[in-house]
Amino acid sequence: MTRRTAHTAGRALGLAVALSSCGLALGIEPLASEGGACDSAAACDDDNPCTRDVCLPQGVCDHEGAPDGPLPSEQQTPGDCKVRTCHSGDWVELPDDLDTADDGEDCTLDSCSSGAVVFTVEADGAPCAAGGSEGVCSGGRCTPAAPGGSP
Repeated sequence: MTRRTAHTAGRALGLAVALSSCGLALGIEPLASEGGACDSAAACDDDNPCTRDVCLPQGVCDHEGAPDGPLPSEQQTPGDCKVRTCHSGDWVELPDDLDTADDGEDCTLDSCSSGAVVFTVEADGAPCAAGGSEGVCSGGRCTPAAPGGSP
């Protein structure tokens, strides 16, 4: 039983070497990853904004975890009630109830609740502005006031 397992493992290793050699022979380059060959930091990009990609002097890639904290504003989605942040070298989305969306409607209160967008309808009859004119809320929409002051 031991000989067969060793023989099978040897065949599997041979197949793996043959396949990897085949990729190199076809000009297919492996993705730069931890320990992958490189000649610059750009060759080590792992598409993870929470790592610092470096090419070590030995010509191998290393991906150091970036400091924990929010990603830059260009990597955030405004108004989604979430914040993307780095944590131990990976990015996560966390609720951010201060990152409110604006639906552009005077007759809703725009807010976030536990990371979800919430548009609460104002009471019918509440004053609003519709197209630069005064109006009143009706069913969550601002209705322009009719000439003479009533909707």
